[in-house]
Amino acid sequence: LNTELAERLREAYGLNVALVLDGPDLPSNSLIEPLGLLVADFLEETLTDGQLLGLSWGRTLAAAAKAITKLAKVDVVQAAGSPARLDLSQNPTELVHRFARAAGGLAYPLFGPMWVEDPELVDKLTAEPSIADAMSRYDKIDALVVGVGSWRPQESCLCSGFPEDWRREALKHNVLADICATLIDPDGQAVGSPLDSVGLCLSTEQLRRIPERIVAGGGLEKVDAIRAVLKGGWVTTLITVASVARR
Repeated sequence: LNTELAERLREAYGLNVALVLDGPDLPSNSLIEPLGLLVADFLEETLTDGQLLGLSWGRTLAAAAKAITKLAKVDVVQAAGSPARLDLSQNPTELVHRFARAAGGLAYPLFGPMWVEDPELVDKLTAEPSIADAMSRYDKIDALVVGVGSWRPQESCLCSGFPEDWRREALKHNVLADICATLIDPDGQAVGSPLDSVGLCLSTEQLRRIPERIVAGGGLEKVDAIRAVLKGGWVTTLITVASVARR
């Protein structure tokens, strides 16, 4: 760990915690396992019994799920349905169960897509008991673990999975990053999207209210996206790499 860079980063953005992995400049796909290990270590050391942990999806969280051995006794809730075209290894439903097993706590998966294009279908799905049970817990999440998606350049499964007209509209509004279901512009401001009305996911307002928001991401492709997320105050703990921290 590069503690000097981490402290400078923490002070610059008013973070509770910054963890910076030292090493050479590498693309994001070469950093999945080391960042996943760091996420796992952090959660093993900081979670406490009785908390509710929220999880999104992604390669880094999948790596963390493999690395975790023992967590505090926490319950785990899925923060959004499964995005379109998501690789099975990153499936959030599976990740929720893996984390819950390591914690000896309850799992609250969300068996459904991240969005549908019919508002009436959303109403029916959110009334389904297992989905309603998971989503009713969003206001009680103590800590959320998410990755960062970059839209310019495209390093985001949310961007690649969006319907083409949604993606064009988001890019027209200068979306640069995403965390969970919230789209963010270069100034760190949230950008509205169809997910606000037809999404099965944590809302932007609910995301803001979560006390501990742990964001993990690295790779030079994600520098601008991570900067935008930091500028908007969406992060309380950042887990990243030295190449990103320097920039």
